[in-house]
Amino acid sequence: MEYYKIRPHHGICFAFYIGKGYSEEFVENMNGLQTVLKGGKKRIQITEDLDAVCSKCPNSDGKACFTQEKVAWLDSQVMKECGFEKHQVLSYEEFTDTVQSRLIKTGDWKKICSCCSWFSCCEEIEQQKKER
Repeated sequence: MEYYKIRPHHGICFAFYIGKGYSEEFVENMNGLQTVLKGGKKRIQITEDLDAVCSKCPNSDGKACFTQEKVAWLDSQVMKECGFEKHQVLSYEEFTDTVQSRLIKTGDWKKICSCCSWFSCCEEIEQQKKER
């Protein structure tokens, strides 16, 4: 069965993604990835290595993440809080529902993501969603 490799912390990124990113190439990749993953019964595999999102990230050379220590910590925290296991395969819906219920809705994502350069952007998006 086909599945997409996804880093655990990208579940939080998906929750707040609104078409902004590091570069046009990154945004195009993220838009396409979200369309594919949301478009059907897609399966993902939890990975702590480069994933489908990282493929167009300027913080990666295609072999490794330049901020590996930070993203490894982010991944470990999401795995712990959501109960994910390395190499676990699950539906995209199950993945995002778990991240939503255990991190986004509780606000616990903020404890994990406060070191991220996109943190203030995500806080703003969260506030805008609450105001709707």
